[in-house]
Formats: sequence, C-alpha cells, structure tokens
Amino acid sequence: EVLGHHGDALLRLGKSEEAARSYQESLRHLEQAIAANPDDLSHQTLLALTQERLGASSMQLGKRMDAEKNYQDFTIVAGGTAGHSSIPVGENPVDRLVEALDRIAAISFPVSLNDTTRAFFKGLASVLPGETGACSAKLEDPESASRCAALLSRNPNFNAMLRTTCMPTMLSAGIKENVIPATARANLNCRILPGADLKAFTEMLKAKIQDPKVEVTPAREFSPSPASPVGTPLYAAIEKVTRVMAPGVPVVPYMSPGGSDSQVLRQRGKVAYGILPFPILDEDLRTMHAHDERISLK
Repeated sequence: EVLGHHGDALLRLGKSEEAARSYQESLRHLEQAIAANPDDLSHQTLLALTQERLGASSMQLGKRMDAEKNYQDFTIVAGGTAGHSSIPVGENPVDRLVEALDRIAAISFPVSLNDTTRAFFKGLASVLPGETGACSAKLEDPESASRCAALLSRNPNFNAMLRTTCMPTMLSAGIKENVIPATARANLNCRILPGADLKAFTEMLKAKIQDPKVEVTPAREFSPSPASPVGTPLYAAIEKVTRVMAPGVPVVPYMSPGGSDSQVLRQRGKVAYGILPFPILDEDLRTMHAHDERISLK
C-alpha cells in the first residue's frame, strides 16, 4: 500500500555472516544465488534486510543505510632470518611485523564527508546534546571543523563514519617455541571511505611502514560499491513507516562503517537499503562480533 506496488514480492533468506566461515563466504552465497536466479534482479529496487545493526538508537535517530565503507583486507608479511632462539641475529620477522603494525596504527586518517555522512551528521544536530549537537552541523565550517571532528570522534561509531580505519585482526608466526621463524604474517582489515583508489592506498601503507622486508598486498580484489540514491519510492516508504513507528524521531541516511550483502546488489546496479526493524543502543552496537554481543529487550 505504501509503495503502490501490486506485483510479487520476493523474499530471500540467506546465511548470516556469523553462520558462514567468513564475511567473504557470506557474500559468495548471495553472488551464487544471483547467478542461479538472474530473474530475481528484475525488480527495480530491493530492500536488503542485512545483518547491519540499524534502527533507532539511544539518541533517538532513525537510520536507513544507503551506503557503506569499502571492506578490504591486506596481507602483511615480514621477512627475517630463521634460526634458534638462543642465538638471535637481529633479523626476527616478528619484531619487524610488530614495528610495521605500530606504524600503521600511528596513521592519522583524515576526516572526509560524502553526501550520506553529511546528511547524517546534520540530522544529529537536533538530537545530540550541547556542543556535540552543534558540532555535528559544523564539520565543514573552516573555523570549527577540526575541533568538532575531534569532539565527535570520541564516539567510536562516529569516528568510524568520519574516516578510513585499519585494524590488524589475525597474526601468524612460528612453528615451535624455541625457533625464530622466517616470516611473520598479519591480516590488516581496512574499512575505506568510498572513492579511494586501492593501488594508491596500498602504496600509502608501504610508504608508512618504510621497510623493504615487509610486503603489503591486497588479500582480495577491490570491489567498490556505489551508494544507492535516496530519491526513490522505496526510500520514501521506509521514511514514512519509520515516522509512523517512531513519531518525532529524525530519519536520516546512513553509511555503514561495516559491510553488508547490499554491496553485491549495488555493484549490479540495483538500489538496496539496509534496515534493522528494532531499536539498538550505542553501547550494544559496539558489541557486534564480540563475545558479549547483545541487543536490549527493553
């Protein structure tokens, strides 16, 4: 009724990221389903009910995900000289890897807004308290931008929307307690703002590490996903229903810091939005993938 749609509605239930062995595997399941059923993409717009944690939060804000950061893993391999740990020769790849990761951790990624995050932070102005609310509308004010970005970045969720982030997530080295390994390896998981060039980003990481014995290579093909337009009937319908369910709550577009199945659809030219049809608190949002992941029942 809201969309004025009188045809068939297609519901697809897929394996969640947690049920798959990896995030990439969960994406492959959707890609395989699309390949097997290409007619499923004949719809002009699709609503992706993904694993994204979206909805109203403790600050009372309705979020509709129309964009997401680019998920990209990098493999970092440090080389050295293998041998007995009792006779070190100063070429331990574990030490070299730790130094490389320290240099990456020291990178200060710049704040950069796009159409989605610009609208998102402006929408926060009416719901965030005091100076924080005022700052959300001044991120591009020449006199206030730096101070306001620093203030908003204290919130981990906002910080992840304002800039690219890179985090080491897996480490591997050694075959025995008393053996210096020949190599040490790390997986660096980066969530890159839309519009970045992967080759240039990879070269930037190498330049920051400044060690010819440390290799940095993309662990997967870079597959950027464009944002979905907001001026569609489906987007208007989501906004209308949200206002009915949560009167007075601002409804804004949202760029997910994480990744979702929606990128597979957007890469194929389809409009896709992510929603989560229940409220979630900021403190619960930060528990996703953690051992204490949870949502409130209140």
